[in-house]
Amino acid sequence: EKAIQQLEQIARSENSALDPQVAAVFQRNLQVIDQAIGESRAALQTQPSSADVQETLFDAMRSKVALLQQTVELIKEMRKGNSAEAGRLIQGLNQ
Repeated sequence: EKAIQQLEQIARSENSALDPQVAAVFQRNLQVIDQAIGESRAALQTQPSSADVQETLFDAMRSKVALLQQTVELIKEMRKGNSAEAGRLIQGLNQ
């Protein structure tokens, strides 16, 4: 949780470095993942011993970490002026 919060803080504070369309995709993806996390947590309240529900929550958390890491990496590459790597990372965000 703490690592996610730190990555989220970095990504949000540096969000202005992103193209507005890329930032919108990032926000949309983050909202979808956050919704999945919320739904998984709610399901875990009613089914605390369900391995499937636990795995779904872990998958959503891993997806969030990956998205945040990609976004931080994209910002870093854009600041370095590495447009080829930034383009590759943008394609990854769009998937």
